[in-house]
Amino acid sequence: MSNIKNRHGFTIVELLIVIVVIGILAAITIVAFNGVQGRAKINQASSELANIKKAMLAYKVNRSELPPTGDSWNYGSNPPTCAPIESMVAALAAEGFTGISATDPWGNCWGYDDNDCNTGSAAGSATFIESIGPDGLNGGPDDISVRVSLKESDGC
Repeated sequence: MSNIKNRHGFTIVELLIVIVVIGILAAITIVAFNGVQGRAKINQASSELANIKKAMLAYKVNRSELPPTGDSWNYGSNPPTCAPIESMVAALAAEGFTGISATDPWGNCWGYDDNDCNTGSAAGSATFIESIGPDGLNGGPDDISVRVSLKESDGC
């Protein structure tokens, strides 16, 4: 007969403890990874907005006007409609400013409020581009925007 004390191996309790510890470590890693992904998308949106602004201002130097009139930033729609921002991106691409996307990192179209010379807006109105952010809702605390220019005078 074999003696129980001479057996080698792990007990069920020891195996369950190891499995629980691995599960806890996996949960912590997943939560940390999701936070990093969210911050990365926010940084990507800010970077893309800065690039769009630079392209739009360079376009204005060449054309004395920002890309075509567009106002897809409609607070009654979530997300903003895409046609105006796509028109603006196409106008930039025609001038050689390529690689600009009409959508933010969350897949929503950028909101584009054109208040430059070719609009009826009053002097002092700002032209801006905005992302509705990760929540997909207009006007939330997670919205990310950049002011492209300020209309200096009526009629420009």
